Amino acid sequence: MATVVLTATKWEQRPVRRALARMIARGDVRLMICGIGPRQEMDCCRLLGDMADVERLLLVGWAGGLHPDMGAGEAIVADCVLDEAGRRAPCSVPAVPGARVGPTLTVAEALLSPQAKRAARASGALAVEMEAYPLAAWAAARGIPFAHVRLISDGPNDNLPDFRPALDPSGRLRPLALLAHPRLAFDLARLSLRLLRLERRLGALARKAVSSMNQDRA
Repeated sequence: MATVVLTATKWEQRPVRRALARMIARGDVRLMICGIGPRQEMDCCRLLGDMADVERLLLVGWAGGLHPDMGAGEAIVADCVLDEAGRRAPCSVPAVPGARVGPTLTVAEALLSPQAKRAARASGALAVEMEAYPLAAWAAARGIPFAHVRLISDGPNDNLPDFRPALDPSGRLRPLALLAHPRLAFDLARLSLRLLRLERRLGALARKAVSSMNQDRA
């Protein structure tokens, strides 16, 4: 039986893989990339359904902060996940010292402006992301513990560029698209530099969450 650790993209998986290297080598953890957005998660759920040894699920990655005093680098542990229709799916809550605990909101399109984030704040969620709800609902229907931890990459007052023309659903770059949208190349480089500074925190967050889940099992 294994803990499956999911990330939306290779960017997020890279620091997680480094942080969990020993657990992966022992066979305690398996990594998967689930892709960006709820539609990709439905495909991921079908893949998970074909795996006979999934004991626990952990989703790790970046998120946008919704709470007014939330800034980049803050850790979030979800106690439930909401979707845009107001549905709610439960989460296991691993013990992660220093992390803020509360709901996250799964959206189909990235929230790029402070105005959009303020509107989403009415849901009561602390942070916004694009993957968790379908996975949490799938796990709950099968009695599989699902934990969801995020590191804030952009705060509620930050604007984000629309990177969709430059990325495929797995978060991989489309080089030709960058040639057609040169401004995106600059914006992407700036965001990558910010996230690079936070990578160690993301890896540490994943390690703490997996360790807590394993202790709960024992």
